[in-house]
Amino acid sequence: AQNQAMQSAVGERQEQGLENLLKEAHASLDRGDVRSGREISQRILKEAEASGHRHFEARALLCLAHCDRMLSRYRRAHRASQRAAQLFQVLGDTSGEVMALTTHAFVSINLGRNEEAVEAALLSVRLSQFLEKDEHSVLSYNALGVAYFWSHSFEKAEQALRTAIQ
Repeated sequence: AQNQAMQSAVGERQEQGLENLLKEAHASLDRGDVRSGREISQRILKEAEASGHRHFEARALLCLAHCDRMLSRYRRAHRASQRAAQLFQVLGDTSGEVMALTTHAFVSINLGRNEEAVEAALLSVRLSQFLEKDEHSVLSYNALGVAYFWSHSFEKAEQALRTAIQ
């Protein structure tokens, strides 16, 4: 029982450390220091993979995808956002999955994969309806509007963007 309590305490300290690193990565992004945010996210990913913290793995992948998108590393961002969405789905984290799908939609647009972008954004919109925070719906409808625009479905794009505004 004592050994189990020690393992639990170590696990909690490790999770708190990963959480702090994630906050640091996001703070770097907020400051515009994308490279630092990416390095920290990479470190979180390695630690999370090694220790089996799947939720931190998904969150690190999402942060990496965001960083790579900002650095115009779209193929890397595409892979990371796809892996993050899949992991969030497995974990049952709808909020995380919506954010990963939204990022994936934008990255797919940048790669000229408009059909994939529309699919990711549509799924993001559907999933966001199960969440209480409006910001998820706004981001999802915005991604959908942009994806439709690049797919030359201008009426659908306008409709999605108007929904995002509302």
